[in-house]
Amino acid sequence: MNILLAGATGFLGRTLCIDLAAAGHSLRVLTRNTAAAASRLPKGATAVDWASPDLPLTDLCLWADIIINLSGESIGG
Repeated sequence: MNILLAGATGFLGRTLCIDLAAAGHSLRVLTRNTAAAASRLPKGATAVDWASPDLPLTDLCLWADIIINLSGESIGG
C-alpha cells in the first residue's frame, strides 16, 4: 500500500514508520527538512519536502492510498 505520512519523525511517527516499512508498505514522508528526516527514517521510506515544486502535494495525494497526519506538538514532553 502507498502511504503518505506527515509527522513521521515524531514520537509516534518513527515507530509507525518502522512498523509500516516492515510490513512492506511504500512510504513517502512529508517533511520540512529532508536531510534530517532521511537519517531518522527506516530503509525504503522516502523523505519529501512538503513544499517541493518538483513533486507537488497534489501528486503525492493522488499517489497515496492512505494519508496519515501526525504533525503537531510533541506529546513526549
